[in-house]
Amino acid sequence: MHKFRRTLFSLMVLQIPLWLGAQKSNLYLFDLLEIAGKYELHQPRLLSEFNPDGYNNQPYFIDNYTLILTAAPKEDLANSDIFQLDLRSHEMTRITKTPDREYSPTLSMQDPKLFNCVVVDVENGDKQILWQYPLDRSNGGKAWLKDWENVGYFQEMNDNWVAIFEVGTPNKLYLTNSKTGEKKFISNNIGRALRMTKDGQLIYVHKFSDDYWFLKRLRPETLLSEIVKKTLPGSEDFTLLDDDSILMGQGSKLYRLDQFGENQWKEVANLEKYGITNIKRLAFNGINEMVIVDQK
Repeated sequence: MHKFRRTLFSLMVLQIPLWLGAQKSNLYLFDLLEIAGKYELHQPRLLSEFNPDGYNNQPYFIDNYTLILTAAPKEDLANSDIFQLDLRSHEMTRITKTPDREYSPTLSMQDPKLFNCVVVDVENGDKQILWQYPLDRSNGGKAWLKDWENVGYFQEMNDNWVAIFEVGTPNKLYLTNSKTGEKKFISNNIGRALRMTKDGQLIYVHKFSDDYWFLKRLRPETLLSEIVKKTLPGSEDFTLLDDDSILMGQGSKLYRLDQFGENQWKEVANLEKYGITNIKRLAFNGINEMVIVDQK
């Protein structure tokens, strides 16, 4: 295992296949506090110091204080594996070390001892398939949803349904049932972030045109989608807080949208003073901590 330091920062600190899109990025951990109805970020810590100038991305909380993420060294940004960071003990564990490329790890809803991820199968024409690995590294895992070979991103839902971002021209959104194999087409031209609300609705981005990208909310039982709000210009990554409000970044700024309240984008913080200038993916631990990806 490898130790990583929780580095405190002062104000002076400076669609294509998945593996072709890998870029240098850093992970930062913040305390997310709600004070008098207003959200604030405090105490930034660099989490990706174990992999300087590398690809550090797609963070996911498997519990309140443990992350799994994708990382690749600066010498070979496409050679990605899955790592685990314990935010209490400050220990890093490498979970995979394979000739394939793993991306987008998330904890399995069916078995919390497993995590699901996208694997770029280099021995089979770089097919992008879904795979399940054990968190304890006891074996090499197994294929999951075997009929899908061009998966970009995914989100498990209720009742064995899974939302699939299928890479193509255009990219497509499907719902598929992991037990029966049933498949339902939802939309073309979607964004890469897929999130589920507490009542089981799917939030996604529909890129209607170059100038109009919309957050949409899908009811799985009716397959009907409704527009929530136009995204921040050029932004497609987001996460949900425990009240199902939406956090989205644009440049150095983080915004919040209360989709069941005022439904207006409100600035939470400008992180430029910490050297964060290009906010992309976000992860929330469900209580009071937020991880932000800053893409270089």
